[in-house]
Amino acid sequence: MSLSTSYFKRSPLVIAISLALASPTFAESFIIADGDTETVQKQLINGQTGVIEVGGTLNTTGDAITATGPDNTITNSGSIDANGVYSDGIFSDGADAIITNSGTIDAADKGIVSYGYNATINNSGHITGTNRAVRGGWNDSLTLNLLKGSQLMGPLI
Repeated sequence: MSLSTSYFKRSPLVIAISLALASPTFAESFIIADGDTETVQKQLINGQTGVIEVGGTLNTTGDAITATGPDNTITNSGSIDANGVYSDGIFSDGADAIITNSGTIDAADKGIVSYGYNATINNSGHITGTNRAVRGGWNDSLTLNLLKGSQLMGPLI
């Protein structure tokens, strides 16, 4: 038996290194409840749902929420803080996404980015992006509804 087949395949050191290098996040629906603070980036894919309730906080280094594929739904009634260079609060790249914000989104780069066809953003909260508050895609099919209470800090589209 060679060294590579006997030692490295079963070595606790190899297992520990693999776990340390593994990505800390994976795509799944989530809820951040009142009083909870999470610091791990959230990912959604293909029809999943992310909810931050009033009093809930998502505070990350890097993009806070990334959604890919069609039909994802994101509802923020709490607080999203995306810190770090080029960090977006919400980055959505999928058709028919629905993003609703009645809370606060503060991002180092863009508050909300939505590049999918027929995407809808409903805002009655506060969105701040150093580069842009809201960025839409090149397909010209984003609907941005600014409801009572909307506050946008930063350029649009």
